[in-house]
Amino acid sequence: MQAPGFGGTMRRNKAYAVSPPWATSTDFEMNKFKRPLANSLDRQEQATPDLMKYVNDNVIGRDKIIIGPYGPREVTYCDYVASGRSLKFIEDYIREEVLPLYGNTHTSTSAVSLQTSAFREQARKIIHNAVHAGPDDVVIFSGNGCTGALTTLIDAMTFTKPPVIFVGPFEHHSNLLPWRELMPKVVRIEESSKGTLDLKQLDNQLKTWQGRGHPMIGAFSAGSNITGIMTDTSRVSTLLHRYGALAIFDYAATAPYVDIDMNPPADRLTSSGEEENLAYKDAIVLSPHKLVGGPGTPGVLIAKKHLFTSTVPQPCGGGTVFFVSKHNQVYLKDVVERWEGGTPNIVGCVRAGLAFQLKQAIGASNIVRREDELVRRAFSAWSQCPNLILVGSHRAKRVPIFSFLIRHAQSGLLLHHNYVCTLLNDVFGIQARGGCACAGPYGQDLLGISDEMMRKFESLLLGRKPDVDSSGTKVADPTSREILKPGFARLNLVYFADEPCIQFVLRAIAMVAEHGWKLLPQYTFKRETAEWKHRSHHKQRPSRRGKRLGLDSVSYTSGQMTYTSVSSIPEKMPPANYQECLKMAEEVFESAEVKDKELEELGIELHDNPFEFDEDGAKFRWFLLPSEARRYLQQPELQQGPPKPLPFKVKTYEDGTTPNSQKARLHRRNTAQSSDSEAKPENGRIARPRVVPTGGRQRRVVSKRGDPQSTAVIRVRLPKVNNGSLVSMQQEEKAEAV
Repeated sequence: MQAPGFGGTMRRNKAYAVSPPWATSTDFEMNKFKRPLANSLDRQEQATPDLMKYVNDNVIGRDKIIIGPYGPREVTYCDYVASGRSLKFIEDYIREEVLPLYGNTHTSTSAVSLQTSAFREQARKIIHNAVHAGPDDVVIFSGNGCTGALTTLIDAMTFTKPPVIFVGPFEHHSNLLPWRELMPKVVRIEESSKGTLDLKQLDNQLKTWQGRGHPMIGAFSAGSNITGIMTDTSRVSTLLHRYGALAIFDYAATAPYVDIDMNPPADRLTSSGEEENLAYKDAIVLSPHKLVGGPGTPGVLIAKKHLFTSTVPQPCGGGTVFFVSKHNQVYLKDVVERWEGGTPNIVGCVRAGLAFQLKQAIGASNIVRREDELVRRAFSAWSQCPNLILVGSHRAKRVPIFSFLIRHAQSGLLLHHNYVCTLLNDVFGIQARGGCACAGPYGQDLLGISDEMMRKFESLLLGRKPDVDSSGTKVADPTSREILKPGFARLNLVYFADEPCIQFVLRAIAMVAEHGWKLLPQYTFKRETAEWKHRSHHKQRPSRRGKRLGLDSVSYTSGQMTYTSVSSIPEKMPPANYQECLKMAEEVFESAEVKDKELEELGIELHDNPFEFDEDGAKFRWFLLPSEARRYLQQPELQQGPPKPLPFKVKTYEDGTTPNSQKARLHRRNTAQSSDSEAKPENGRIARPRVVPTGGRQRRVVSKRGDPQSTAVIRVRLPKVNNGSLVSMQQEEKAEAV
């Protein structure tokens, strides 16, 4: 049943009839496709471990070497949230089977066009089945990622009255800005106290708007690209449909890792005993480039056919029309053909189908099982790091996407997120990402930045009022204060990564959390762009600082293509394995003080004095400067000072797990105590270990009995990997107690 207000003429002139999405396909052909898929799923349990290893071994660039300030490092890619990586076997298939028979799809008179069209329609069917779409659902390849897919959906719908849009707390800009710019009313549903979508608030808002006669649309992220926290899409869909609202979901962040179901089975019975199935989705948008094997793919929209009520497709042009005369045009009736105007990204569509086919072969249940394990292990390992702040609830259901801050315990300031990511790259070869992850409102919530404080940051960052263009839209250029924009570092642990890689990443983050600040004097930053670079970057020869590849090196003067490659053998060999890389990282951190003294002896001054920021900039600065890090390295007594308050406070949740706030406060309090202080039992309870600095290299720990006389002096060492297994700080302390 169509909800009130939908399918009208607010934006277009008239409605139209639609035909099935597979107008040229028979039921036999659809069933023939499904059978092999079902058979392969039956064998998932025994095939998955080998298949995951096969995927990991075939990632293009997994053994790529980058040259950094601390020598060559092998790339460890942890940025799958932003984009997946290509796979050798998928690219081999495209090169050997698809491209030799490539032709434009907009004809049926040549062999290559017929074969290319067949490849593309098979890819469409693979995705159709992978998301459990039904006969009333269509799969449309559209534009760039979810942004292009959602724009197509908005263009396709018409309304008799202006609609009201309900969005959630996790929304990526691609599922927020199109609604804001095109729709008059957007209602944001906040987080619950447990860090998930507040269904009670959504229910109340739906009740409020139900009787006002406006069409209602719920557009929610299936999962956050910042924290990985997931939305219960079936419960949300059911709630929306009970009020006559549409249910639309953005699967950009979670599509590679979860089962997507457009039409879940009935979840309850009505009073008459009939099934009530309101959990179906009206539309979903996907970014297949985020799947492993998916780079170079278009956005994908899967939607119910009744939503396509606009009579004029966008874009309108080649491939969308049945007939065009000098004065008139008649558009095709088929939804897919009408809404895929122009020559499509044909090879990208085929690649999207292959990426989803691979995901189905591995099995969503196997992926979820592995990812749940990675989430548990990450929280367990990183809970030992008092300076590491993992944003978002730790108990909400999530995929292993982690955004974090690192606090400098003595000053109370944070390490700049771009510095943290640069350090992960330079010291470990780990590819991570810093910023707000294109989800600004959620990032604002997680960092505890109030609306008033956000307005102050906006004014500070812009430096002046933003310009307004001819359409009335605010526009601005970056200013010299970009460095002050708050954010966090983000990475994810991907399900097919091997065990040594997972151990390596967990340990690397712990090492940076504890010792990353020590390398700050070796780095400089640009206030205009918030980029951080090692000081040697500007002095080394291009070949030694990792020159970027460039198309301008391509030449045809010899009669064939030639180009300069920077992938030649490095002057130094990279670490032989992850453990050796961790050992080299230890040496880098341990030599930080010596390196800083060398810089000082060379007369290299750190031109980042806090007074270089104006009064407002100094007030809102939340990160540690290289000059301040130098003073902490050279004058340990500065560690006794009180921590500087930040202009924002990271949000905590009802479960008390976020961030490592209690441990961070305990750590800061204890580092301010004198080395001969004694810890005593609190309220008669067993005292927890008290960490006290003694000469910067040892710490005193009270026994579990709380006996001040029974103390052990522990020699502090950098985190270790022992025989491929994590060694917790408690295990290390126990082993080293003397």
